[in-house]
Formats: sequence, structure tokens, C-alpha cells
Amino acid sequence: MRAPVLEEYRHHPKLLKRLPNFRVCMNFGLHRGWAIEGAVGSEYKIDATYLGPNVNLAARLHACTQFYQCHILASSDFVDRLSEPVRQECRLIDHVRMQGVRWPSRIFTLDLDDTALDAVGIAPQQFVKGRRNSIRTRLRVRRAMQLRRRERWDDSFDMHSMFTEDEDIAMMREKFTPEFFGRFHAAFLNYEVGEWPQAKFNFEAAIGVLGGEDGPSALLLKYMQKFDCIAPKQWKGYRVHVQRSRLFR
Repeated sequence: MRAPVLEEYRHHPKLLKRLPNFRVCMNFGLHRGWAIEGAVGSEYKIDATYLGPNVNLAARLHACTQFYQCHILASSDFVDRLSEPVRQECRLIDHVRMQGVRWPSRIFTLDLDDTALDAVGIAPQQFVKGRRNSIRTRLRVRRAMQLRRRERWDDSFDMHSMFTEDEDIAMMREKFTPEFFGRFHAAFLNYEVGEWPQAKFNFEAAIGVLGGEDGPSALLLKYMQKFDCIAPKQWKGYRVHVQRSRLFR
């Protein structure tokens, strides 16, 4: 975490007592498609809400981030809308038919190791009491954020340049090497076509190259082990999502 205030929560004694090794994090489920917008509430408070199958799929992707141990999960419909260079940075990690959805969808992630970042800047105590909280400073920070947002929304902005020019992104992706991506890609191809013994070998090799746990690899290995790493005769290359508490059958 780069924000000193969020970093302070990691060392809050009451939080650590209830949630050991607590760390602030955010997960995202990304999908694209039509939705129905409506107002929900009363005459005192009205909020906008969005309904539709595409909204449900995005919500299910978000719920699945905890199982894959990934901060970002994106559907193939979303990834297909990205520029080619950015699309190449995404990793295909699964092929699933979600409950309530007629068609299977490939799931992608953007690998980012947020634990590689440490808080920088002024100390939390100074952050609370210092000039940062002054109106002038807050306005300046807000103006800078608006300028960055406007710059990145411009059609001429090269979003892929952030993968090399942004030091934080480069640091979070450092451990994900081409060898790791190659091993995982080979394993996933074996998995999809039903060559599960070879897929098991390559998934384990990918974890070894990474030098630590990889959520998607571990999840697919666990699923294959239910069948002794032999693909079922009716295997179609994808699994079926049944409910949120039990991820797949």
C-alpha cells in the first residue's frame, strides 16, 4: 500500500486482534454489456441501481476473486475491448459457465503483486495533523488527480506505456516472468483439451517458477484432483459455476 493512512490500519491493535495479518485491499470484477438503470429508495433518499444479466456476471466475477486469490477478474467480453498491447498483459486463467448464464466465458486476470509496495511519504501521524489536510493542499491534490484522469481518458493516451513507465506497476509485475506465463499458458491449454496429467505437471512447474503460491494454478489443481487428474468423459473444456459458497462442480 502506498497510502500512509491505509498502511496505518495494518498496525491497528484492535483490527489485528480480530483479523491477524490484516491488509487493506480492493478486488474488481470487470465485464461489459447492457444494463437497466433505475432508482431505488424513498422520498428521503434515492439511489441509482443497475439490473441485468451483465450486472450479475460482473458481481459473480467480483465474488470469485477470493477463490482465485486475484485482485482483478475480467470476462472475455471485457478483455476483447482492450487495446492489443494491454490485452497481451492479461492472463487467461479459466473457462467457466456461471450459474444463470447460458454460455461459458473465459476469465482473465491482470497479475499485480500489491505486497511488493510499501507505504511512502509522511508518517500517518503527520498525515493527519500536517498541511495535507488543509483546504489548499486538498484542492491541489484533487486538481492533480483530475488532470491525470483527463489525460488518461484522451484517445491519444497510450495506456500500455504505464506498464513500463509507472514504477509501482512495474514493481508489482516484476515477479511474473515470461517463463511463468509460458508455463501457465501451456498448462491451461492442456487443461482445456483434457490432458490433465500434463496440465498438473505444468501447473506445478508454473508455481515453482513463480517461487510462491499462484491462486489460479492452485484452484485448477484442486479441481483436477477431485477426478484424480483424469478428465471426465463428458468434459467440454469448461466447468459450471453452481453457487457462491461452493465455487464449481
